[in-house]
Amino acid sequence: MPAIKSWREPAAKQSANGTILMSCVLCLMSQKVPAFHCGHRAIHSNSVAVCCFAGRAKNGYLWAAFLARRSGRIQPPHFHSYPLCGYLINIPPACKISLTCTIPIIDALPSLITIMKNWSGLVEWHPETFSKPSTEEEIQQIVLRALNDGKKIRVIGTGHSFTPVCATNHTLISLDNYQGLISVDKERYQATVKAGTKLDLLGELLFEQGMAMENLGDIDKQSIAGTISTGTHGTGIEFGTISTQVTALTFINGKGERVSCSTTENPSLFKAAQVAIGTLGIITSITLQCVPAYKIALLNDKALLSDVLNNLEEHNQQNRNFEFYWMPYTDMTLTKTTNFADGQPDKLGIANYLNDVFLENVGFKVLCEIANTFPSKNKWVSNTTAKVAGKSRKIYHSHKVYATTRLVRFHEMEYNVPADAYQDVMKDLQASFDKHQFPIHFPLENRFVKADDIYMSPAQGRDSAYIACHVYHKKDPYHYFQTLETIFKAYGGRPHWGKMHTLKRADIEARYPHFNDFKTHRIMHDPDGVFLSPYMATLFA
Repeated sequence: MPAIKSWREPAAKQSANGTILMSCVLCLMSQKVPAFHCGHRAIHSNSVAVCCFAGRAKNGYLWAAFLARRSGRIQPPHFHSYPLCGYLINIPPACKISLTCTIPIIDALPSLITIMKNWSGLVEWHPETFSKPSTEEEIQQIVLRALNDGKKIRVIGTGHSFTPVCATNHTLISLDNYQGLISVDKERYQATVKAGTKLDLLGELLFEQGMAMENLGDIDKQSIAGTISTGTHGTGIEFGTISTQVTALTFINGKGERVSCSTTENPSLFKAAQVAIGTLGIITSITLQCVPAYKIALLNDKALLSDVLNNLEEHNQQNRNFEFYWMPYTDMTLTKTTNFADGQPDKLGIANYLNDVFLENVGFKVLCEIANTFPSKNKWVSNTTAKVAGKSRKIYHSHKVYATTRLVRFHEMEYNVPADAYQDVMKDLQASFDKHQFPIHFPLENRFVKADDIYMSPAQGRDSAYIACHVYHKKDPYHYFQTLETIFKAYGGRPHWGKMHTLKRADIEARYPHFNDFKTHRIMHDPDGVFLSPYMATLFA
């Protein structure tokens, strides 16, 4: 059996078509084995299983999952139907490994989780330990242990942040085992949920109670805690960010204390905690102000950019939700409007799947690969995408309509700008495309949000427009993003906390009037900087 350390050596590179074969190792031990730790959870078992999933690998890396649990049951690994983060281990390429598994391999599991990546693949980190607590008490113990050991903690939801907000070389926590409803008040249409609950699950749980979120963004794979912590939003001038739907929350702070705050209990702390980017503590429960379940009609269409901009106020005033995607190097936009609807919801069959999932993802991925291989084809791809996009309409329950399936990976930067500066920003963006001729074909997404009073919300104190820029994940995004960021910053732009940007503490302090109020609460609840990873320190230390 090769030494454990050999698994940690850098693997030689191989072609994308190379395959690493790894046998599934199964230990069935007849005697009681010693206790050991895989991440945080202590395991006592009569049978221990480690399952390494063989598969096609790139650059010598194999996506693998390790699982050990009481009673020897093998459960699904930490994978998602959405292609997100996973566990990467270094294996010598093109080799078949057959091992007689012994307990030291299980003991080495934390060190085998050598590389983690965010969804786009641009951010990598190497946590010493990875914990998946299932109770608030376990979360509290993890914080106390890190505080005692002088370690840093970050929490990962689904890895969909494009900045290193989840990255740490110390303790990484996932709340995937901490999901579900805690309580429901149907008279007040309020629901208290566990912080790790994913938005798609949350939508179903609320629907079963005859309730729904007032508004949502266009991806539903994030956890509710990650969603509010980064200031995630939908669109609609009558709606704030998703954090504005929170009425109370609890968190474990950097001292290991359980803290509660709400609109009426310690309201100043509450305004800091609604969007805190994980710097006050680990959120454990969130109370949401919901509404009765409702259906909406979604209309996807096309329009000239000039027409959309000239009639923007009308589009926003006459529709519950309005957004549009400008296809660069064209005068064409793809528009998306939603409004309340009655009657029976449409049947979602194979035709919907082919249009919403297959064509919008598989077809677009083919075009992305063409543009990546032949940079001169970027304008052609942008024009082709605009031409082939068709008009469509469907009516369904709200939690099934807002979200869009995104299987084509990308890097993203999104900035909030004052609504009254939006038209000037768009003119400057168009001029920048004409000047720089960026090798870009992804559309620019435009959404609109109501002002709020949350200390670190990008929409704090101003009605806002959000402009999101995307780059195919195989391309270098930096020159494009930095050039457009200069325009956003000139108009007082504030970045989405989960999207790429270059701001540092001084920039942030100048853009947020309540930065010092937020800093006071952060220092009070995390005086030792347990939640300040090196990246977070550049923003808030």
